[in-house]
Amino acid sequence: MNTKSNHYICNMSRKQIFEKKMERFIYLYIFLSGFVFIEPSLAELAFSLFLLLYITNVRVDTKIFALSMLLFVPCFLSTYISQTFFHLLNLRFVLIDLYLFFAFTILSSHMRKNLSPTDMINKLMLFWAMSGVINIFAGLLSLKNGGKLFGIEILIYGLRLKGFFKDPNVLGAFLVPPAIFYLSRAVRYKKQVLSFLTFVVLSLGIFFTFSRAAWLNYTISLLLLLLIKLFKPKELKRLFTLLISLSVIAILFWEVSASIEILGVNLQTFFLGRTGLQDYDKERFAAQKEFSNILSSTSLIFGAGPGNYETFAKMSAHSLYLRYIGERGLFGFLLFLIFLLIIVLRTSRSKYSELLLPLLIGQLVNSLFIDSLHWRHFWVLFSLAFVKKDEALKQTIL
Repeated sequence: MNTKSNHYICNMSRKQIFEKKMERFIYLYIFLSGFVFIEPSLAELAFSLFLLLYITNVRVDTKIFALSMLLFVPCFLSTYISQTFFHLLNLRFVLIDLYLFFAFTILSSHMRKNLSPTDMINKLMLFWAMSGVINIFAGLLSLKNGGKLFGIEILIYGLRLKGFFKDPNVLGAFLVPPAIFYLSRAVRYKKQVLSFLTFVVLSLGIFFTFSRAAWLNYTISLLLLLLIKLFKPKELKRLFTLLISLSVIAILFWEVSASIEILGVNLQTFFLGRTGLQDYDKERFAAQKEFSNILSSTSLIFGAGPGNYETFAKMSAHSLYLRYIGERGLFGFLLFLIFLLIIVLRTSRSKYSELLLPLLIGQLVNSLFIDSLHWRHFWVLFSLAFVKKDEALKQTIL
């Protein structure tokens, strides 16, 4: 009896040790997701190493597994149909899609088992913010070398901050969740000067990406947070105070921006130029319309297969939803909509919906104009829909 009991306790401790290691890996993963200037990225290398070391300890939740089939099944079917009947196969993107879906499955399974999600979310956002701030300060340091740092282009197309990403649009979207998180902290608690300063720095980073989709993402998340705070008078008052402070900073910044030149480019003029349609927007609109040609040329039901949108459009779809319907067909797109609906409903019913819902909706709106399917942080955000309430501690988020 005692031997069995000791063996049970030993097994329980091993599980707990692994879950702790898993939690630390998630922090590392989101941090490294801010550095994707090489392929495979540092996040992929860390993920592969972690699985190699602990694959026997990984346990997938059955409900999460069932949900992930909404992603895996269309991926396999569209790959098979497109390769068999249309001789279209982009193995690189097949593997990337499968990796991200698998990562979502593992991360979400961990979220369901985590007994102290409040602490986990707080630490996750800390590492997320640290990664974002490094990207922003890399932009400042790169000014001495014409926008380059360690041989990597940090600023492109004039003044657009892309940091250690390949595209400013991705960096902008990456910075929004921690920015909104630290604004929420500053609103919820008194004497959160550091939280507000972190929010301001991340907000400046979003501004300097000059990504219209990221600006929209940021605005939507802010408005949703404001809407939620309408039902909490004390926090609403504090939020208004902080937003007024931010507005004053923005007005002062705008006044001096007319006289600021960076790398020979006037800041205010560059900003005004980004508020309207760009020359390349016509090409993007044409690429977005290409999904109908893809479906008529390949399979209406199963699409052209992972990564094959560019084969027809010659450029990215610049829309998650149009890319998905073009590559997975009507069948895959319907299952994806069901998947997203489940994620949104889970998030809205979460104890942490006050924070997570504005972040999620903002990213989904962003995805109307940007192809976000392969953003690592996107799938981490999805996995947070499955966090449970703290069982032992009466903590509150933020």
